Amino acid sequence: MSYTLVLANEPGSGRRNVLFVEAHASALEQLRQGLEHRQSTWQMQFVVGAEGALKACASHRYDAVVSVLRMPGMSGIELLKQVKQLYPGVLRVAMAEPADDDKLTALPVVHQFLETPCSARDLESTVDRALSVRDCLGRGEMRGVVGHLDSMPS
Repeated sequence: MSYTLVLANEPGSGRRNVLFVEAHASALEQLRQGLEHRQSTWQMQFVVGAEGALKACASHRYDAVVSVLRMPGMSGIELLKQVKQLYPGVLRVAMAEPADDDKLTALPVVHQFLETPCSARDLESTVDRALSVRDCLGRGEMRGVVGHLDSMPS
């Protein structure tokens, strides 16, 4: 199941393409509602599960992928590992519960972590800040180098 909040990204509009991945449709819907006000600055797609996220990444260019770590089937760690390999310029943000032991395993493939539950404001500022750092480093070759980094300053 996927939800697309904004269907088209106009060239030069300055909007960021952000993919959100959750394990459950109800959590995804809450996230979508909490971020609805970002339509003017973010083009957002919301998908359930890692497999759906990989399909979305294959058909659309994203600036950031925000995923929970724990999901049935392919884990968020495996998803973000594949995103790092296939799309190194994409910012990778993981969301996990404070006691989630998978956070340490995810360190090599995640630029930023957020503990759940987190507010929409915290999520927005984390993604905006990390994308700003990435943008300061320029485009092209340097962005690919940054994409291969295991973490980004915030």
